[in-house]
Amino acid sequence: FGPKKDELMKKFEGLGEQRSKEMVERFTSGSLFGFLKGAPVLIIAISKNDFFSHCSTSAAVENLMLAAQDFHLATCWTVIGLTEEESSNQIKALVKIPQDRSIISVLALGYPARIPKPRERKDINEVCRWI
Repeated sequence: FGPKKDELMKKFEGLGEQRSKEMVERFTSGSLFGFLKGAPVLIIAISKNDFFSHCSTSAAVENLMLAAQDFHLATCWTVIGLTEEESSNQIKALVKIPQDRSIISVLALGYPARIPKPRERKDINEVCRWI
């Protein structure tokens, strides 16, 4: 994420200057993704290089995450290493993924360290526009 510092700052600007800087530091240092080292399972979802395959693979990953939840497992969808072609190619070489395939996600899977409290849900009319 190093080359994307400016892009990340824009993404996090709504958090305030100090919090934005903290988040950019966590992304660029790799500390945000330290949990990947301790995950008992990493699932790399790959796809053909076309729009519909990317959509289908993304839907399959989401369904896998929902199924894992039923087994009281935790998941985290990451795109770490996928934002730069060089990093993506290193991952492909490491796990022997053909160059004509795209990595859609690196999914961490394991038992959660803690169970978070459920978040307060917004009213559906705040997040959905009915036509």
